[in-house]
Amino acid sequence: MRGKLRRGIFVLLLLLAVTPLSCGGAITLNNYPELFRKDAMVVVGWNASQVELESAGEIAAKLEELTGNAPIVKNETNLTEANKTSYNLIIMGTPESNEVLEQVYNLTNATRVTKEYPGFNKGVLEILRNPWNKNRVLLLVVGSDEGGVLAGSSILVTENYKLSGETMMTEFQYPFMRPDEQTLKKWVELYNNTPEA
Repeated sequence: MRGKLRRGIFVLLLLLAVTPLSCGGAITLNNYPELFRKDAMVVVGWNASQVELESAGEIAAKLEELTGNAPIVKNETNLTEANKTSYNLIIMGTPESNEVLEQVYNLTNATRVTKEYPGFNKGVLEILRNPWNKNRVLLLVVGSDEGGVLAGSSILVTENYKLSGETMMTEFQYPFMRPDEQTLKKWVELYNNTPEA
C-alpha cells in the first residue's frame, strides 16, 4: 500500500512538473531565465553582425551566471532538426541575418519583425512554445536592425528589468557603452568554443 502511495505521489509531482509546458500552461517572459535553466541553445544567423554575436555571447554568459548552465551558442547553418526539437531555443537576429526566423514565422503566430516593423533601432522579445517540440520553449530576440537586437539582449541581461507578458517591444537608446576588451574576448571565445550538439 505504501509503495503504491509513494508511486502515486511521485507521478503526481512529475505531472505537476511538466504541466506548464505539456498541457497548455501560460508561458510568459517572466519565466525567463528559469525555462532556459537546462537544454538551452542560442541560435545566431549565418549573417550575424558583430553586435548580434556580442549580444548572443552576453546572453549566454548571463544565463550561465543565473542558472549555472552555459547554453550552447550555435550558428544557424549548423542547426540540426534534432537541435530544434531537443533544446529550449533563443533565436536572435534580424530578418536579414537569421533565416530560422522565417521558419518560426511560418509555423507560429509570432510577431513578424521586418526591416520596417517595428522600425529603426526597435525590436521584439517574444516567448512561445517551440514549434518543433511543444514541450520546449522558444525565445525570440529580434530586431528590425542590429540596434533592435541589442535592445532586446540588453533587457535580458539587466537583472533588475521586470519582464512580463508574452511579447515586449524594445528600443535601443543612445548612448551605448561598449563592453571592455576582456569581455569581448570572452564572448568571442564562448562562441568559437561552444561544442557541437
